[in-house]
Formats: sequence, C-alpha cells, structure tokens
Amino acid sequence: MNQDNTPELTVPYILQQLEQFAGETSYVRQAIYELKNVRGRHEGATVAKAQAITDVVKAREETNQKLIELYGRIYQDLRGED
Repeated sequence: MNQDNTPELTVPYILQQLEQFAGETSYVRQAIYELKNVRGRHEGATVAKAQAITDVVKAREETNQKLIELYGRIYQDLRGED
C-alpha cells in the first residue's frame, strides 16, 4: 500500500486481481437461484423480475470485462510491452 492507502501496482498485484475476478462467481450462483424462484402476482411481474436479475448480472460482467482490460493494459505497461 502507498501512503495514500492505494495499492501499489505491481505484476503480482495485477495477477492477484485477475485471479480474484475469475474466482468470484457467487453473484452468478445467487442470480441463478433467484431466477429459479422468481414469482410474481402475474406473468408480467415475473418477467420483469427475471429481466432485472439478468440485467444486474450482465452489468456486473461488463464491468468485470472493463476492469480486466484495464488490468491487462497496466500489466503490459509494468512489463514494458507495447
């Protein structure tokens, strides 16, 4: 950690972050569980709930992809790659 409490960007740190992304699947398991148990008073409500859960997972995955791209660029910079 730096003096301002930010992590020092090193190759091991970047690899650790990428490994953490790969191992974090609890939100997907939770979403699948929620989708299995979606119930509403009418079909429209059920569909809306299912879509909301799907949208959350999709947004999370898009964020993860962007973070992985960022860490990839930082990794290349640290390694001196073009």
